[in-house]
This record gives sequence, structure tokens and C-alpha cells, in this order.
Amino acid sequence: MKINEKITPNFRKTLALLLIIAVLIFMEKLFPLIIFTCIISYLLLRFTNFLREKVIFNRGVSLLVIYAVVLTALALTLMSVYNIVTIQFHNIMPMIQKEIANREFLRSYGFFKIDRYINNHSALTFGLRKIQRLGFGIYSFVLANVLSFIFVLTHKQVFSWIDECRKNNRIPFFADLYRICVRFVHILGSLFTVQITISLINTTLMTIGLYFLNFPYLITLFFMILILGMIPILGVVISLIPLSIIAYSINGWTTVIILIILTIFIHLLETYFLHPRLMSNVTRLPVFVILLILIFMEHLLGIWGMIVGLPIVTFLLDFLGIYPFGSGKESNNTTKSKQKTQQ
Repeated sequence: MKINEKITPNFRKTLALLLIIAVLIFMEKLFPLIIFTCIISYLLLRFTNFLREKVIFNRGVSLLVIYAVVLTALALTLMSVYNIVTIQFHNIMPMIQKEIANREFLRSYGFFKIDRYINNHSALTFGLRKIQRLGFGIYSFVLANVLSFIFVLTHKQVFSWIDECRKNNRIPFFADLYRICVRFVHILGSLFTVQITISLINTTLMTIGLYFLNFPYLITLFFMILILGMIPILGVVISLIPLSIIAYSINGWTTVIILIILTIFIHLLETYFLHPRLMSNVTRLPVFVILLILIFMEHLLGIWGMIVGLPIVTFLLDFLGIYPFGSGKESNNTTKSKQKTQQ
């Protein structure tokens, strides 16, 4: 107790932040699980509060409704995409065989290169490593959903336990650790909510483009692109696989090339216009500054830089008092959301 009284509040906050950073560095492999759990828990608390206000469900029923709707939509989308790709793949096989038979380049040089690539052990190792990372990412996402589900159901007990720990002066820096974590989760969740809006806009634009390219199954493709759009960069690549198969079945390589150009255009529109513009409305940072942050953090942290780069910088500016996050209406909404969360 005497030690806590001698330490200034700013110094105590700085020590608490450094302790959190040290723990995250030490638990680097659990970083995806931590981020997924924070984002999903934040969104679930907001959605359950919304349902409680509009439909007067209790939190448990609201949570079950949300998971039932999301899991049903996800299962139906996956089944539909699988059936579509299977049908389209069978349809384009004769076209591919005819293409190979008519082009000497594909029959000789192309397959020779493919064989060399398959027999290359370093290439196989690289591919297996990527598959392993993808599998760990899926595992982290599933486990994060389980943890978030339990947290939202038992959040009253969790907050009660936290209040008891905050009152105990024998636990140094606990109150500061709690405030820092809550503030970062709020900033992360707020910005990810904007990311969902951006993904909806991108998906709508992409679906309109697919409509003019005479793509079938637009509703299923809409949900597929929306779900995969939550995964930066990698989601675009994955979604291009079934879309390219369908495009080839429509009008061969011409439609595939137009599809790739359309995807690149929408991705550039998101990266250099939509993302900075909409994030600027929430963070109140200039669009140019947000663009620089995204480029720098993507270079520094890779794909994760696109997800947590801006929240980290926004949090640090808020923590240091340089540029507080949210003002006016945003601050009032934040206070109300915190009160509802603890109900």
C-alpha cells in the first residue's frame, strides 16, 4: 500500500502498460486467440444488448439466437459454395481438357514446371507451413468463440470478481491493468465494427459487378464474400478460387481476367479510400495519417497489422493523452455502452 502511494499515477499506468506488452510478447503464439476473443466478446455484448432493448430477450436467449443465426448462415453458405464449385468444376473440365489439347505450351512447358514445383521440397515445406498456420488460425477462432460465449453468459460474475480484485490493495497495478485492457478492447471493438461496415460495402459492390458479369447464385456468393472479407488479403485470395471457376464456366479466360481486375479495383478502393475515410470518422485522425499507419503497420506486422495496427496506434495516442479517442456523442455512447455491459 505504501509503495502504491509513493508511485505517481502516470508512472503506475506506464508500468502497467509495459507489463501488458511484456506478457503479450511472451505469449506471442496466443496473440490470435486473445485478439479474436476480445473482438467477438465485444460484438456479442453489443448485439445482445441490442436484442434485449428491441425484443426484450434475456442475455442467454439473445446469445443463443445470435449463434444460431450466424452458424446456420455459415453452414448454409459453405454447403452452397461446395455444391456450386463441384457443379461448375465438372462443367469446366471438358473446357480445360480442350484448352490443354489445343495449346502445346500447356502440354509441355507448363506441366514440366508444375512437376518441378511439386518435386521441390522447399516448396512443399512452404506450403505445409502455410496450411499449419491456417489450421492454427481456425483453431484459435473456434476456441475464441467458445471463450466469448462463456464470458458473455457469465460476465456479471467476471465483473464482480474484477471489482473485488480492484478493491484489494495487495494486488499492485490491477486497477490500471483493468482500465488499460478495457480501453483497448473498446477501441479495438469500435474500429472492427467499422471494418464490418467496410466489408458490407465491398461485398455489395462486388456482387453488383458479378451481376453484370452474369454470375449465378448471387445470394450465396454475397454471403461467401462477406464472410471471407473479414480476413484481410487472404480472404480475397480464397474467395477468388470459387469465383474464378464460375467465371471460367461463363466465358472462359475473358471473364476470369475481368473478375481479377474487378477484385483488384475494389481492394484498392477499400485500402486507399473506404478504410481511411470511414476510420477517420471514428478516430478523428486525418485520412492521410490513417493511410500511413495502415501501410507502416502492414509492413511491420504483416496481415495482423491490417487488423490491429490502427487500434494499437489509436490506443497509444489516447493513452499518452496526445489525441483522445472519441468525443462528444462518441463519448456519451461509450459511457452508455459501459453501463449496459455491466447490467
